[in-house]
Amino acid sequence: MVSTLVESRDVRNCRLFSRAASILTVLIGSLALLGWLLRIPALTNIFPGLATMKPNTALCFMLAGVSLWLIQLRSGELVNPRIRRIQAARILGGVVGLVGLLTLVEYLLHVNLGIDEAMFHRTLQATGFLHPGRMSGATALGFLLLGTGVMSMSNRRSYLAQGFALFASLVGFVACVGYLFGARALYDVPAYSSMAPLTAVLFVLLGLA
Repeated sequence: MVSTLVESRDVRNCRLFSRAASILTVLIGSLALLGWLLRIPALTNIFPGLATMKPNTALCFMLAGVSLWLIQLRSGELVNPRIRRIQAARILGGVVGLVGLLTLVEYLLHVNLGIDEAMFHRTLQATGFLHPGRMSGATALGFLLLGTGVMSMSNRRSYLAQGFALFASLVGFVACVGYLFGARALYDVPAYSSMAPLTAVLFVLLGLA
């Protein structure tokens, strides 16, 4: 009886943490997009002088947060019981993973697929940087891992989803360590954009959630 109560309490706490992480991720992503829309730098980067959260990154975080929320919903919590939440979560995860994959292709093949400046083109061009809307390679890898983890979710192969999620969390953790100890090599690659501090933190939260 005691072990059952402890287990239920642990599961409840984990569910609360995951839901809080999904809400926080969607909120931060929304604020970052609002910052790009209204041209408010404080919303795209709360640490002046460091990397900003790119529009594509903010959008992917919003989709990942919604996907995480759908995964946690129970059948009784759905407004429409016909909605297949896992399938919807996988679709959103697939979009996130695809954006990460295409961005990595841009880096590896030195091509411009046009996805970096699909939103806020004029604002991004005004920065004067090369490919100003392109997320860092580490960020793209993190989204590829998160998206793949969501798409591989099933009762029989849950360890695959957990593994991809933990690796995504590790990507963010390495960048967090770099910021904490001033080791630029852990979050910044010359000639490419670096991972923003909030991006690193959200990867850790999403991976664990």
